[in-house]
Amino acid sequence: IEGLKDERLLPFAKEEFRKLSRLGGRVDLIGTEDYPERLGKCIDPPILLYSKGTADLNHSRTVAIVGTRKVTNYGKKICEKLVEELAPYNVQIISGLAFGVDICAHRAALKHEVSTIACLAHGLDRIYPGIHQKEAERMMREKGALVTEYPFNTRPIRENFPSRNRVIAGLADATIVIESADKGGSIITARIASSYHREVFAVPGSIFNDQSIGTNQLIRNMEAQILLDAKQLAREMGWEESSSSTQQLSLNLELPEEQRKVCEVLQEHGTRHIDVLTHELQDQVDQLAAVLLQMELSGIIRLLPGQRFCLA
Repeated sequence: IEGLKDERLLPFAKEEFRKLSRLGGRVDLIGTEDYPERLGKCIDPPILLYSKGTADLNHSRTVAIVGTRKVTNYGKKICEKLVEELAPYNVQIISGLAFGVDICAHRAALKHEVSTIACLAHGLDRIYPGIHQKEAERMMREKGALVTEYPFNTRPIRENFPSRNRVIAGLADATIVIESADKGGSIITARIASSYHREVFAVPGSIFNDQSIGTNQLIRNMEAQILLDAKQLAREMGWEESSSSTQQLSLNLELPEEQRKVCEVLQEHGTRHIDVLTHELQDQVDQLAAVLLQMELSGIIRLLPGQRFCLA
């Protein structure tokens, strides 16, 4: 508050802090130490992020799970199975507390004692939809949190939800779409995540089911990787070690220096978009595209949908 440049906003800021204090919440300013690092790296992060709960907003492994509000039994089973299988990998589940896939993901996380965060399209002074109040309260008590960019007294109007979706995508390393029509919030979230150079996965569904049109199209258009189980996700994200560190070091020592530098980045991060690799290695690797092509032909790395690379 002391550093507020526009003194006309001072009464508003003081009132917000008073309400936050009474609610037991907090607010983080972009650029400060506690602001979520992943979100801060996006091109359009919120200036302020309100939160309440005990979750670590800089958790080491974060996965967003989104999808249709009209989730089928198939979608519910997939959601439950994925969260249960992801639990041993110490992940954090992010979604939007909405009907359908969102609340299924939160409930599965609570069931399997996985940290889960709900991104809201309104202020912290309310829960929408109200029927999910019980889950929201459990999340705040049990390693979870509610987050929003909106101040108190902000209603959940339609225009807020696409903006909320970018926070979901921005907080996550990867976004999974479980069932979606050809249009809707989950497709928007997937495309925002891709624009942030984050991993996007989609669970395939029946061609006869309207709620699988969107996910199947994401896969067909190579906007998302097909996802069949949590073990595949862990492998693609580099969370599951396929070889020992000694073997990795031996491989690196046998490679030319430019290829070794690429391997070091992929070993650390799991996957990387070609634009991110170019930015990270621009001063160390000349003609990166040619180096990547040679490594792909040699079977050292694999090209994934969306111009992303990982170690083979």
